[in-house]
Amino acid sequence: YQWVDNKISELNKDYFLNGANNQLAVSLEYGFDIDRRTLKAYPTRGYQLQGSITNYGLGLQKQVNVTTTSIKFSKFFTLDNYDKHSTGHSVQLKGSYPSKQPYNIQSGLGYEQDFVRGYELYVVDGQSFALLKNEYRYKFASMKLAFNKRNAKTPTKQVFPVDFFVKTHLDAGYVQDQYFNDFNTLRNKWLIGAGVGVDVLLLYDKLIRMEYSINREKEHGFYMHLELPF
Repeated sequence: YQWVDNKISELNKDYFLNGANNQLAVSLEYGFDIDRRTLKAYPTRGYQLQGSITNYGLGLQKQVNVTTTSIKFSKFFTLDNYDKHSTGHSVQLKGSYPSKQPYNIQSGLGYEQDFVRGYELYVVDGQSFALLKNEYRYKFASMKLAFNKRNAKTPTKQVFPVDFFVKTHLDAGYVQDQYFNDFNTLRNKWLIGAGVGVDVLLLYDKLIRMEYSINREKEHGFYMHLELPF
């Protein structure tokens, strides 16, 4: 159950649809995740297939009746026998029905890792979207830092592995929005972003991404992330 002040429904009659200031909806979601990647924090081989279907309203409520489907496929390749050269690619599609739906339920690009690099500061909402991501990485350094760890019985040595990668990336995305166009200026056109970066992998499962990207609007900036872009 959600409620907003009447001023919100006056400014946007479609926030809950038809000028309503409250919304009651039961939702049901089914999702799957098939993961065949070598290293989940920073894979260089394998693939991952994810999908979900969500229904709001379950056909029992007149105010809300929206179905959303999403599917994402990621593939990783090693270009040599030593895992120094590798690539990562992903394609993601999301759609919803009907096209006319409450503004608070629909979502497009700009949430979690669903964005074109170079557009990190934007949210582009819509009823459906397509997202493509590609990157090439080269492992240019690897080291193991050793620390002596003492306890009450015997001293032990703790190893702290660190890997460094340089990379290039190229992303593209498209958000379809048929209704909320006044301030959604990036909808209904291809968004393209490209750049270079450095990835630091700690302990095989902690990632720091530092990227410099430029987008189609010729905006550029430096961004940091702690998760894979895929």
